Amino acid sequence: MSYNGNAITSATITASATGATSNSVTFTPASAAIVYTGNLNGSGNPEIDLYAPLGGGTGSTGTFTATQAGYSNITYTGGSACSTFATIAQSGSTFTVTAIASPVAGTCTITLDGFNGSTQNVIITYTSFGPIIER
Repeated sequence: MSYNGNAITSATITASATGATSNSVTFTPASAAIVYTGNLNGSGNPEIDLYAPLGGGTGSTGTFTATQAGYSNITYTGGSACSTFATIAQSGSTFTVTAIASPVAGTCTITLDGFNGSTQNVIITYTSFGPIIER
């Protein structure tokens, strides 16, 4: 018997043979963590920082990927909290966050939702200025 790592909540395995007592066991594998690949903040947490120089127009776009071994249907919640400054588009495991026209500075947190209750938070911020470069 082998297990391929696909996301399952549990499986009951029963062994039986003629003249023998059958026995069953429940196999419940641990869910793999959601793997985030993208920008991190200074604390090492997932964060996408958007900005527009001097607050003018659509400023930037950030992308990240989210995967989970054995599962291919990661979704997200909380995107409406970002609506004053960004849109979020998902294509498979790739997420694209884009500043809207006339954004309002702010921060929101979306939650990536994976298999069997697995979650990962991603902070999204928008500021109306970019990095300060000193001469």
